[in-house]
Amino acid sequence: MLRAFSTASMIDGSVRRRSRRIIGVTTVLALLAGAGVATGAAHAAPADDHRASLQQKGFGLAVMAVAHLGDWRNAPENSIPAIEQAADLGAEIVEIDIRRTSDGHLVVMHDNDLSRTTNGTGTVSARTLSYVEGLWLREYRGGAAAELTNHRVPTFTQALAAAGNDVLINVDKAWAHREQIWAEATAAGMNDQVLFKSNGTASEVNDFLNAHPDALYCHVIDATNYTIVSSFARDLDCYEVVWADAAEPHVSPAFLADLQTRGRVWMNSLWKNLAGTHTDEGALRDVGGWGELVAMGASIIQTDEPAALRYWAEGGRASTYGLPEGGVRVQAENYALGGAGIAYLDNDATNQGADVHRPDEGVDVCESENALYVCWIRGGEWISYTVTVPVTDTYRITARVSSPHRPAGRISLDFGTFTAPAIDIMTTTGHKYFLTQEIHPGVSLTAGTHTFTMHVPTGTNQNFNLDYWQFEPV
Repeated sequence: MLRAFSTASMIDGSVRRRSRRIIGVTTVLALLAGAGVATGAAHAAPADDHRASLQQKGFGLAVMAVAHLGDWRNAPENSIPAIEQAADLGAEIVEIDIRRTSDGHLVVMHDNDLSRTTNGTGTVSARTLSYVEGLWLREYRGGAAAELTNHRVPTFTQALAAAGNDVLINVDKAWAHREQIWAEATAAGMNDQVLFKSNGTASEVNDFLNAHPDALYCHVIDATNYTIVSSFARDLDCYEVVWADAAEPHVSPAFLADLQTRGRVWMNSLWKNLAGTHTDEGALRDVGGWGELVAMGASIIQTDEPAALRYWAEGGRASTYGLPEGGVRVQAENYALGGAGIAYLDNDATNQGADVHRPDEGVDVCESENALYVCWIRGGEWISYTVTVPVTDTYRITARVSSPHRPAGRISLDFGTFTAPAIDIMTTTGHKYFLTQEIHPGVSLTAGTHTFTMHVPTGTNQNFNLDYWQFEPV
């Protein structure tokens, strides 16, 4: 079955393009504003302005957003729509991965093995371009349970065309193919939009930059190679600083201050140990994240949440991104009080979440990348919640969930006087890959506090995580 990514979730901040730039950032934001959804202002600047911004150096620079794998929450990773939609969300840079086929062609693919993200087998390096181009991409981040979509594996040249004049393209896993990438980008008239990156030796970097003095380049810096920064033939456009512990020498205030005089500092908030404990999920909860990285000197942040990062960078509060005016969120770990049999029923009395939240109770609450969520959800269990809505209205109910499985699970919501129809939980292709889905299009609630209960039916496979409920006035 081929899944067509013909629509995208407003709550995840994306609107599908019907054609190149017909639906652009301004239109997207107008739609979101009309829905009362918290979002950021459009970045209308084309790629030449992004290049000029990238080449700034010094302190207090405006944050540039790098969309990791493109907008994979609304399109397959490393796909044409993922690149296009990342630009629509306001990312100045889109990160893609490059592999080379057995007959010498460059394609956009994270893994060398084809099985995770496509319906193919074998490795990119052992397959011809004809074979790879004929494959279908799997949804989101791929995996065995991910459905196939109606999108193909793009070539590097096709990815450049998708970028147009909207964004810079950071090529990862690509240093070995740098001359071919440069040649193809030059042929497309876009070598001023391609940002190279490596942790190569100073000698090979200098040779490349001497041969191509206009090339954009970022070097990966860690605790083993940080002294290399004084060995380059020129200051670089950026320095990607990777670190797990703030005590590491290359994240000392003095070193980072010196680095900012040489070029932009790039940090990654994708998951822990890339930038200490500062993550996207933490940023979305106002618990560590982007602000701390900027305070350290970062002015480029690679993220899986480009729209939320842009919203935050332009003055919004990250924890309210995607929350409509008058909307209410209920964190899944903040279930009702009263204990077992009153507030919840769990299949075992032990909290399987390593005692991170209400450890004396049986509801399983896990922590990952600074996110607390209900986990180990199984058939026959139920959990009660309270929600306080500000006005009498009809409220759309959504939930932020994750699961690599298909089927992922099934739930129903009981409000006492009303029971919402049971609904299947979506497959997000990973336990850490949270996506938002609609649970019910509209429930009438009076102003005040209401109790509702999530029931998980018996006799079905259940293996999903629940981050929060959201009630949106419609």
